[in-house]
Amino acid sequence: MKIYGYINRFLTAAAMPALLLGAAACQDEIENPIPDYTLSDVPTTIAVKLDIPGLTPVSRADLSEQQLNQVNSVWIRTYSSTTGEATSDWVQIKADHKDTHITHPDTPVTLESRSGYSYIVAVANVENLGVTMGDDGNVSEERPISELLKNADTWDQFRAISVASPVTNEEIYKG
Repeated sequence: MKIYGYINRFLTAAAMPALLLGAAACQDEIENPIPDYTLSDVPTTIAVKLDIPGLTPVSRADLSEQQLNQVNSVWIRTYSSTTGEATSDWVQIKADHKDTHITHPDTPVTLESRSGYSYIVAVANVENLGVTMGDDGNVSEERPISELLKNADTWDQFRAISVASPVTNEEIYKG
């Protein structure tokens, strides 16, 4: 009987720490087991090669068939996906051609940016007209998209820009 008493005490003594450890292991937040080695906010250079695949246009405002396949300019910038702030100056490239095309030269566009999780955005044909929508829902007057983009220093300001179309104009000015 004595031996069973020792085994019973041993099992009880061993079970208590195991139960406490098990209870402490249950928590609401599960940490990401993969470490994040990203260094944020370090100066870096990004090279972006422009290659535009042939796409079926979904919506274009009164453009001819030739204009649908023509890129006259491209605007590029990076925004931090964490803070929403612009992490580079904007770069605008203007094409000096009148032909329709799908691919661009192999020369990449370089941006001086900051490291970290970012959005890299590009907008084509920024000479077209656009509008911005404020937090209050008011729509601005039409201006060239390039002007609107130059003032878009945050991700939210960038997302507030929209291409103007005849349908939009009718709804804004008659509604």
